[in-house]
Amino acid sequence: MAESREHPLRKARRKRGLSLERLADQIGIDIGALSRYERGLRAPSLESANRLLDFFPELKLRDLRLQ
Repeated sequence: MAESREHPLRKARRKRGLSLERLADQIGIDIGALSRYERGLRAPSLESANRLLDFFPELKLRDLRLQ
């Protein structure tokens, strides 16, 4: 059975102890969209990607791609 990897965005959020709701509020992104990014169901827009990368400087643009 294939091992599932945690999405880098989710890993970074959890490392900081943030809930989806709190992160969404802090950076101004819809919680539903943020959830889809973390599950690899949708790639963020350039604007959302920039907000996420500003908040999580340890992430790279490639970390936000579809999984």
